[in-house]
Amino acid sequence: MGRIVTEPALADLLLPTLLPHSPAGHVRMRADALPTNVFGSNVRGIARESEWDRIRLAVSARAGKRCEICGGESLGPKRRVQHPDCHEIWRFELRESEVVQVLAGLIALCKKCHNTQHVGRALDLKDVKEVLAEVNGWNYAEAHDDVRRAFARSAHLKDYPINLDLSLLRGQILVPGSSDLKFTAEERTALGNSWTRAKPPPQMTELDFDLS
Repeated sequence: MGRIVTEPALADLLLPTLLPHSPAGHVRMRADALPTNVFGSNVRGIARESEWDRIRLAVSARAGKRCEICGGESLGPKRRVQHPDCHEIWRFELRESEVVQVLAGLIALCKKCHNTQHVGRALDLKDVKEVLAEVNGWNYAEAHDDVRRAFARSAHLKDYPINLDLSLLRGQILVPGSSDLKFTAEERTALGNSWTRAKPPPQMTELDFDLS
């Protein structure tokens, strides 16, 4: 049985991290570090590979093969233009005193913006802060504070069981026995994991970085 969550405890932690439709001069992207208890439990890990390929290519086409945050192209090996990465926009909600990770959308991101969204896997936080400053019109101190906020949220949320709601993709992916695509924290651990499929570099925590 997980801890009971209260509204005030999470009031400052449930902020959205991607706001692609924000007007100029407003925040478009915040750093994101998901809590350790949900690593790899995402659409890419749960969907069949054919389903994921269909989804990510559709997202890229919708975006004109450009990043939906900075507007740039996504460059791969030898700086060749490639499809931007397909990234899940997550929203954390409080439902009947339980934390729910809700799929709020899918977005095309270039490598540098995607790296900022996965701040825990960034090789250099200086790069993350530079992207945040550029995209949001922040100074370095504001970007630095946002990275600290991201790790603080991750550290806080890892203490709670987190349910998963992928109902946005109803009709696009099929999970046997789950027509509504809503899963408890226990159920989601039995589903696919994108870390096993992609073997990404280890996720970092605030303890691995000098955030002073």
